[in-house]
Amino acid sequence: MIFTLRKVVALCIATTLSLTGLYSNNNISNFCFDGDIPEAQSASALSCITSPVLICPSAYFGCPTDLTHPDITGYATASPGDPSCPDPIVTYSDEVIMNTACTVKIHRKWHAEYPPGTGNPWLYSECIQIIENIDDLAPVISAMPSDVTVTGNVANCTVAVSWSEPLITDNCLISSTSSSHTSGFAFPEGVTTVVYTAI
Repeated sequence: MIFTLRKVVALCIATTLSLTGLYSNNNISNFCFDGDIPEAQSASALSCITSPVLICPSAYFGCPTDLTHPDITGYATASPGDPSCPDPIVTYSDEVIMNTACTVKIHRKWHAEYPPGTGNPWLYSECIQIIENIDDLAPVISAMPSDVTVTGNVANCTVAVSWSEPLITDNCLISSTSSSHTSGFAFPEGVTTVVYTAI
């Protein structure tokens, strides 16, 4: 048999939550249950009807060796949805999209909800923070020494040549540098190309 609720007579907030109703067939006049809900918590849960206001940190773009802790990439902030709501709790979880030597991509989901027992559990807010630590720019080698022409006067016709090392820079860490010859090398007769490499 299906009963239809016509009128709610009373709703009491206390350690025991009681609800009395009149039904269309008058076979059931009331019902109640013990919820053991503290008054302050119950009042807050019923009066707070707005999800927390969650503000995501800005997207973070760095280098592959950068740490991805929120101390580095930033924290989300949350505030009560309205004055009747308690302060929300903010947590996060990471979805690693890519993790290689040169590329780290993370989608960080921030979640804000009210403390258990102080607000409706379905009132929450979420946002996604993009974290990308990528090294997609090649190192720059600048201040290369000019071409040098020298004349040898020894029997084997070799001449030691010195020069200032070039400047090597990169937006991220440089893993290694090398050169085919070093300053002070004794070059034989002919044309020799000096090659610098940065990775």
